[in-house]
Amino acid sequence: MRRAPGNVRFHLSSDDLANVRVRGPLGPLAETMFAMCALHRSDRGAVQDEWRRRSLRRLSPAGACVMRFLTPASRIPLDLAALAGHTPDIDEALDIVRTAPDQWVREELETLPSRHILPAPVRGLADNDRQARLALMAAVRACHEATVAPYWDRIRAHLRAETVHVAMRLATDGLSGLLERQRTRGRWRPPYLDVPLPGQGRDVHLGGRGLDIFVSVFSHDLSMLVPADQHSSFTLVLPALPDPGTAPALWTSPREPTHRRLAALLGPTRAAVLEAVAEGRGTGQIARHLGISPASASQHATVLREAGLIVTSRDRNTVLHTLTALGTMLLNGGTMQRTDDDPPATR
Repeated sequence: MRRAPGNVRFHLSSDDLANVRVRGPLGPLAETMFAMCALHRSDRGAVQDEWRRRSLRRLSPAGACVMRFLTPASRIPLDLAALAGHTPDIDEALDIVRTAPDQWVREELETLPSRHILPAPVRGLADNDRQARLALMAAVRACHEATVAPYWDRIRAHLRAETVHVAMRLATDGLSGLLERQRTRGRWRPPYLDVPLPGQGRDVHLGGRGLDIFVSVFSHDLSMLVPADQHSSFTLVLPALPDPGTAPALWTSPREPTHRRLAALLGPTRAAVLEAVAEGRGTGQIARHLGISPASASQHATVLREAGLIVTSRDRNTVLHTLTALGTMLLNGGTMQRTDDDPPATR
């Protein structure tokens, strides 16, 4: 999956519009890549100043050198996140990248403007050197631990809440209103989606593959990821920046991880079911993901539903669950994130 270069005009057919979906968090590897791009920029303002200071202190010189090459400012980064998909676990994501085909690595390196001056630890990547691949993984992990891992539980909770709001905005305001309210430079001019990106402008036809919409807390503007194959959906990434009122709670010193507090409150399995619901999993998917029986997954979902934490609907033979505002607040560490979709408080 490659980020399309240039001020690109994407053509959406009726089939594409029928397959526009808002999906859950991209995962920790994608957020790490966006985070490293964010470290290069100086236009973030006070919202992320605390995060930037802490991250730069934690980042090792070797890790910073490699990642500066992988995420060049204002250019297309090495698309590790697309290879790993939306894997919610950083170890699984890195293992996928570690075993990626050599041809994929060579093709990705060709997209980088600095490919001829590779940093020493990864200089052998283009030659299929295993040690260089391991050095790449070590650098990515170091950057993840410096920039994302200390805040991941709160970042994930913020992204889950913002995903719900994005779905509501898309349903009520359409694609044009969504892009405007997310404060992006992208514009929907039916049937065209204009996306300002580095490089030369061109036209891209989605060809009926549809559009998956994600949000990222580190993305500064709209991004479009273009699949390399002819079957996968295009991916639209919108910024999900916390506002100045909620940012301090997101970037201050990490507290006890949210999942531990949830487990203490609900029990470990039920807490895991609630988190799986937030990732968009149905009953059968929850059972497979957690290694429990479908009956057990259904029972836990029933308790969560009766507690007002989730709502359940059925689509043919599939049972779908969605977090309520209370469930989102619980996953968010007990704070309700205020957005312009929320009604004003009354007395």
